Amino acid sequence: YTTIDDEDQIYEDDVESNDSNCGDASDSKSVSDYAYNEYSNYEDSSSEGSVEDEESLCQHLHHNNFVENETEHALILYSKEFIYILLQRTCTLKKTIHRSRNLDKYVRDQISLKQQESNKRSKKDNTESVVYNELVIDFEIRWSSTFIMRHRFNKLSSVVDDVTFTPRNIDGVESQQVLKLSKFTFSHDDWSWLSTLELVLKCFEESTSLLSGKTYQTLSLGKMILNGLKYVLSHQKPNEPMINHLKTLLLKVFEEHCEKNFSAEAEEAII
Repeated sequence: YTTIDDEDQIYEDDVESNDSNCGDASDSKSVSDYAYNEYSNYEDSSSEGSVEDEESLCQHLHHNNFVENETEHALILYSKEFIYILLQRTCTLKKTIHRSRNLDKYVRDQISLKQQESNKRSKKDNTESVVYNELVIDFEIRWSSTFIMRHRFNKLSSVVDDVTFTPRNIDGVESQQVLKLSKFTFSHDDWSWLSTLELVLKCFEESTSLLSGKTYQTLSLGKMILNGLKYVLSHQKPNEPMINHLKTLLLKVFEEHCEKNFSAEAEEAII
């Protein structure tokens, strides 16, 4: 098992981590795709009008119609599709930024400014500095990569809003790009769902850290962690419908992969 530290710099075609045994994950599938068996390539492309981007824009339009036509209760019922579309949009926006030299430079500069401001505040207040990292895309082989993707994206929400709501203010951005970026705007509800998803996925990130090559001591620890994950996903609190629903969805997948499809040999090995 491997883990990704949030302080590490991770790129979609060059994954780095503190674990020297990680290997190259450039050909790995995105977790957000893998979860629904809808595979697509996350390789860089110089084409501004790729089929994948067009499909994502269509998903965005579907997403907007979905939100406008559904009540809050219905959004809960259909959140699986809703969140899948959100994840696809974040991945496509990240690639769109990476392909554009002007956009990529703007985002990097904003991250640098945020880091400088954070360092100044921490020095003044004698507190730990908040670390800002570049946007990334998740990978199937990394248990915690979807959490890292969400965590970094949410932390840079103001920069993302600048890119999508006011791209005309960015030097070198053409009118065609402005129109394209405006279709990737995230509403208040979108950010609420993304933040909730990050919160729920936190337990998987923590579990990955415990199971990493640095700290993994015994096979029995793996069983304890699996039991702990199931407990967290099964434990629900009143007045938290979004969190509870996401836990329910993840619990079904967890039981499918970690219980029903768990071989007797594997079960015996970790007891």
